[in-house]
Amino acid sequence: MTLETWYEADTWQEAAQDAADSWDWDDEEVVNFDAESERIETCRDFISMEYLDSKGEYQLVPEEVEDWFDEAEQKSQDDYEKQFG
Repeated sequence: MTLETWYEADTWQEAAQDAADSWDWDDEEVVNFDAESERIETCRDFISMEYLDSKGEYQLVPEEVEDWFDEAEQKSQDDYEKQFG
């Protein structure tokens, strides 16, 4: 299954930060609560980050943006652990 998540902001940093802060996402939309299963949590893996260019076409972001996102997500996770650990 593929799940795409969209973020809209004035700058790429704001959109990437929103995405990084959403690492502990709400998975209620994909969980079947009536299923007979012991699985209680879902997860997701980062595949790519794209932006909509001035021509209306999606382009992969530069590697530096993905690196920035990775660091922001790790910081968000560390901050959560410090607060709720």
